[in-house]
Amino acid sequence: MLDKWNYTCNNKLFNNKWQAINEAGRTGGIQFNAPSVYEQYDFTKEPTETWYELLSNKARAIRESYDYLRIWYSGGCDSQAILDIFLTNNIHIDEIVCVKSGFHESDFEITNYAEPYLKKIQNLIPKTKISIETFDLNEYRKYYNDTNWIENCLSRKPNNFNFHFRISYTKESNIKYKNTETSINIKGKEKPKLINIDDKWYTYFLDVEIENQYGQSNFYVDDPKIHAKQSHMLLNAIKKHMVKDEFNQVTEYGKYEDFWNQHSGRYLFGKNTGPRKKVLFNSVTWNNTELHFINQKDKIALEKASEIAPELVSKWSNKLNEYSHMFSGKWFNSGRMELGTVGIFSKFYCITEKSNKTVDELFPDGFKSQ
Repeated sequence: MLDKWNYTCNNKLFNNKWQAINEAGRTGGIQFNAPSVYEQYDFTKEPTETWYELLSNKARAIRESYDYLRIWYSGGCDSQAILDIFLTNNIHIDEIVCVKSGFHESDFEITNYAEPYLKKIQNLIPKTKISIETFDLNEYRKYYNDTNWIENCLSRKPNNFNFHFRISYTKESNIKYKNTETSINIKGKEKPKLINIDDKWYTYFLDVEIENQYGQSNFYVDDPKIHAKQSHMLLNAIKKHMVKDEFNQVTEYGKYEDFWNQHSGRYLFGKNTGPRKKVLFNSVTWNNTELHFINQKDKIALEKASEIAPELVSKWSNKLNEYSHMFSGKWFNSGRMELGTVGIFSKFYCITEKSNKTVDELFPDGFKSQ
């Protein structure tokens, strides 16, 4: 039985996505598996506990299970709600970690929201360590001057799917934050994704949104009861406020994101954060080279780095060009490694009748969100 999020390919089990990709090659299929408790859970029933009660119980359970708790806090609404649940229940947090890329213009969320909030509450949590991690150009040079930086990422444990220019993601794999059996990293993964097919409602996951890592607690989805609650809260709101043509647009990042956050319980303590920058998933031409980026933060960092450290941008881009052809680019978005690996679907768990389906069963001609 599966205990954590992982992969199967050719009847083999993998905890590392890159190992699964190597097994699959150009033509093989990979399955993304939820924890085994999802298989037996009845998602048709909305839990009777309130959202606040469920999150409070989850926070207490984590505190009782581990000696050392870290909350990874970005200032976004997912981690904000988690932090506030611990605070309102007077549950001790050993450490709060924020990670900056080192490019000031890209770190607006932490600078404008996370840091001011932590200063505001610091007197309430005097025994909690607050770590604001960041990078400087010397660390970028050390990272990209290593000609094996991609190979290091591919072999690193825990998993690392990210090859954006900003190296802030690698901090989570740093030895400083390695976990033991008595410590845990708590992250705000993930809002519910819902889809309506033939008047039936399903919830599902993409592996790239869970980012499975050893010693990580995905606060909202590791427990199917919490996920069922947030799915039903959102579904109730969709049925009340949306017309059918909008049903399958709500849980895609875009104009309905504020609705998605609100009715998934992310504004439990009020809306403390600013607007999210829209994901662009685009490219710019620089020095006769096409530079790809996955969101606004990456674009800003690339523009700044192109001015002050163009040699690093060249090394990053040239190395990615060597690898983006792997398996004919099949496993990378738009065939580009820096845009991340193609998301792999979990099962689709029906929340209006007892039925679990695979993506192939529901979409024999390929997945379509609308």
